[in-house]
Amino acid sequence: VLLPGGVLSITAGRPKTLAMLHDVDLERTPIGVVTQRRSEVDDPTIEDVFPIGTLARVVKKQQVGPQAYLLVVQGLSRFSLTDIISYAPYWRASVVPAEDQGEESPELRPLFEAIRTMVEEAVEVLPDVPSGVAEMLRQVENPSTLPDLIAANLDLTIEEKVRVLEALNLEDRLKRAMEGVSRLKAEVEIKQKINNQVREELAR
Repeated sequence: VLLPGGVLSITAGRPKTLAMLHDVDLERTPIGVVTQRRSEVDDPTIEDVFPIGTLARVVKKQQVGPQAYLLVVQGLSRFSLTDIISYAPYWRASVVPAEDQGEESPELRPLFEAIRTMVEEAVEVLPDVPSGVAEMLRQVENPSTLPDLIAANLDLTIEEKVRVLEALNLEDRLKRAMEGVSRLKAEVEIKQKINNQVREELAR
């Protein structure tokens, strides 16, 4: 799941994706990235993808096989997928910007500070979180941006990431990101508790 502000590596090997890579000047033209509801569908239609996607720019394109490329894409902004103009040779879609709903207000600030504190606590115990990610999240001051960067950089589930992406209301977006961080933190704490209990039993 690609979120605004996030960076994602994508392996491109489907015929339609390869056709798009052949035709489109990726250095000048942004692309739309949407998430499939079921990854096993090889030739998805509009019903097979979530309606909110991310406008992205390709920052790296590397051929990794005869019919395969590695793309590194950076998310720019949300869009709402309204229609597919054509499916062949690749998707051409009609989209509209998916703007944030709900103004940033003083009431959002306590929620923003609460989730930032939770993230700082979670990063301390979560495995495999690069130090640069922790510092980046600490420096974010925009309530609209923080949930996207949390979902993009922490090990949230695909469903949790999609819920954050689809949340256009700022308060909802913050709450959904908080739910994901809370689950991660709780899972780590449970594992630590079990490990401590096992060590205590073995030490007897």
